[in-house]
Amino acid sequence: MSVLDRRSAERGARHERAIVRVRTCQINPDKENHISNCETQDVSISGVSVAVPVALPENTQVEVWLEIKGLQKKFLLSGIVRWCHQDLNQWVCGLEFQAESQSDLQDWEALFL
Repeated sequence: MSVLDRRSAERGARHERAIVRVRTCQINPDKENHISNCETQDVSISGVSVAVPVALPENTQVEVWLEIKGLQKKFLLSGIVRWCHQDLNQWVCGLEFQAESQSDLQDWEALFL
């Protein structure tokens, strides 16, 4: 099954500023608390794909700050890496958002309704 087949929501191409912080990485604990400035490739109600400078293993838990052009609000979202592959000189990772009490997931979801 391809990555596209596993997506639970339709995604739209959108290049937005994002900051990704690794919360936990069981495979490589040295990556924990690593912060990357990056850019989204596409977004959906349930996740994003982001271009990052280093590979992030599947199941790595991350915190994502998203800044959407034209909106005053920045969104703090929790997620998990579902896939990651190299694309030229960068890595592209698919992040699935997770509900957490301190996240802006409800506000994010409202953008798509």
